[in-house]
Amino acid sequence: MRFRKIRWNEKVVELRWETTNGQGDTEKCEISSRDAPTSDFTKALQKLATPMCELLGVGGQFAKGLTIRSVAIDYNDEEHRGLVISGVADVRGSNAPFSPNTPRILEQEGEPVVEEIWKAVAQVEKEAIRYYNGHRVQQMLDEEAA
Repeated sequence: MRFRKIRWNEKVVELRWETTNGQGDTEKCEISSRDAPTSDFTKALQKLATPMCELLGVGGQFAKGLTIRSVAIDYNDEEHRGLVISGVADVRGSNAPFSPNTPRILEQEGEPVVEEIWKAVAQVEKEAIRYYNGHRVQQMLDEEAA
């Protein structure tokens, strides 16, 4: 399962991914669900806020008001990954949020903030798999009631 997009906008979780069969054929899949994710899912996304702000050079204080909404992941022919992180932040005196995005970030070693971002993305992917497998707020409530 190769994720292409993991998104939560406080209303809908959207997951897009690809799988490849034994013949090398790629199948594109996606789900969109109004089932709320667990706090582990949202915390995993939010862990991208501080390194995103560090990468963009806007300072750690900005990260406190930034909500990470999505990661979009792409793959080139050599299987190297790149990603774009998107977020939203309220702006005083405006009725619309500020929506920052990172430039495309390549998966590479040697740059500490980039390594931190990809480590956080790995956790986001784990939480997305758990969500896909049914680990959601409603399921957790049902299990507690049983």
